[in-house]
Amino acid sequence: MRLEELDAAPESGPKTLLIGVDGLSWNRLLPLVESGKMPNVAKLMGEGGYGVLHSHRTLRESVGKTGYWSPVVWTTIATGVGVDKHGIDDFNIRGAGRATLAASNHRQAPAFWNIFSAYGRSVGVVGWWASWPAEEVNGVMASSGLGLRGDRGARRSARRGDEPPALEALTWPPDFARVVDEEVRPPADTERFIDQTLFPITSYPILAERERNTLESVVEQDRLYYLVTRYLIEHRDLDLYATYLEGVDLAGHLFWRFAEDPDLLYGVPVPAGFDEHTYLVERYYGLVDRWIGSLVRRAGRDAAVVVCSDHGFRSDPDHQRKADHSGYGVLIAKGPGVRRGHDLNLTLGGSLADRLRGRVSVFDVLPTLLYMHGLPISEELDGRVLYRLFERSYLQRRPEVRIASYGDLGGGRAVEAEVSAEAQQEHLERLRSLGYID
Repeated sequence: MRLEELDAAPESGPKTLLIGVDGLSWNRLLPLVESGKMPNVAKLMGEGGYGVLHSHRTLRESVGKTGYWSPVVWTTIATGVGVDKHGIDDFNIRGAGRATLAASNHRQAPAFWNIFSAYGRSVGVVGWWASWPAEEVNGVMASSGLGLRGDRGARRSARRGDEPPALEALTWPPDFARVVDEEVRPPADTERFIDQTLFPITSYPILAERERNTLESVVEQDRLYYLVTRYLIEHRDLDLYATYLEGVDLAGHLFWRFAEDPDLLYGVPVPAGFDEHTYLVERYYGLVDRWIGSLVRRAGRDAAVVVCSDHGFRSDPDHQRKADHSGYGVLIAKGPGVRRGHDLNLTLGGSLADRLRGRVSVFDVLPTLLYMHGLPISEELDGRVLYRLFERSYLQRRPEVRIASYGDLGGGRAVEAEVSAEAQQEHLERLRSLGYID
């Protein structure tokens, strides 16, 4: 089945905002919601359904470890299938004798932006894992390459009127990179922003240089993705806006254990009474809550909203190592037909057995999004529609549409583009600072 052979979907859905927050974890989120420190997330939970989102555990053969790896899980969320079908199995994909950053042309299954576009739905996709090189979509794609500082040179070239090959790969349409540079105006005051929002990084350099550079880079990237998403909501009338934020994951890796044991530092002298580092995870959660609130308000009262994470976090029992991923992520959804204040897993405070009985998986996000928009759901998908998320009357008037396959709708397309050496190095340094690679 080819793209031009697909029939238009019979019924549209609500304007939808999909927000992916890397590493968002209920064991830190719920106490902040209950204490009133995350009012926007609390409002979403009251207006919709929520629950534990079970992740996708896979083996990274390059290191011989199983775990919940961001490029794998975010691609599973985007495609509704496992690594055996979508092919993104690591941060770096080995081929032709060398490893390259996981990229969109490594993906072997269609993502939501391919499916929505094929059926005439418009999308605005910002920063999704492994979305570089940008693909042609019905709308706008700001790829994952746009957030790397090393590719700022491509946007500067755009300002001069040049269009080098790397620029064409950063966004779709290609000239949207110029819009980002000239109208969105990427933030340039990252150190000051961290000082005022998270902790005084310039006064108390408690991080090793690599980790500090990574923190600054990811904060700058998150701010850029938030601003680009805000711009799209304000200036482009699209069916689906999807954005990705990475900083909660980084904060968890670097600072989670300090909240439980403030004396655990990197051997750097800390002034007496200084404990700002113990609050960084909480403050990053609060920052994301403000961004979520801003985007939700701009999307409008009638918009559907889905917030999800790829995994959660858990502490090392002895607090001697950085926190590690857990398989329990977050799902929160509200919109037309969604049950209000409904816990999908029976109870967040219940036992593991309770959560397993109410199991909701990262495989289920895409089928549910497709159902909300009246789009066909392929039999090839590994997930299912989360029917218990919706009111019975909504389900009765909105039957599910099934097809056998999306055929060669998307995935694995060759794109002639190379990430810059600076961006490649920056990405590798991020992975090293978090312990993903040596």
